[in-house]
Amino acid sequence: HEARRVAAEVLRTREPLAAALTPHGPRATRRRFTRSLSAGVAIVAAVVVLAAVVHWPTWVWAVSAAILPAAAALAADRARSLGHAVTATALVTRIGSLVRRRAMLTREGIIGITLERSFFQRRAGLTTLTATTAAGRQAYAVPDVPDAEALAVCDAAMPGLLDPFRAGDDAGP
Repeated sequence: HEARRVAAEVLRTREPLAAALTPHGPRATRRRFTRSLSAGVAIVAAVVVLAAVVHWPTWVWAVSAAILPAAAALAADRARSLGHAVTATALVTRIGSLVRRRAMLTREGIIGITLERSFFQRRAGLTTLTATTAAGRQAYAVPDVPDAEALAVCDAAMPGLLDPFRAGDDAGP
């Protein structure tokens, strides 16, 4: 592919293009299904209520139920495409479903990493890692990484970044 050739020239290596991505595991997969199916159930419920109020024919809400298998297929595809890798030269992340996006940031271009967790991510033991850079979109997210893996990715992508925080744990009051 022409895009792969250009990416290899820009990065000066093919390594990030061929890197095997680490999947984000069952908790991230469950989160994809929960979010997708919740939206599908809400839509079907709204159609059922409207069908009862407006006296639509039964087939209308029955057809709307086709949203659920489509939502499940979309969630499965999104879970399959979710992954990350840290190579010798780059942080690689992939997200998306119908349009998959693979971002490859050279490690020397990363100027910071933010770790964030929503209420639901915290309960699931997941973290969104966001690498910031002065180039491109300036921030590239690696969503729903298991907590321990997020710290390992941070250490691998920017060695020493977490050291001041760890030193505070070892030092006495």
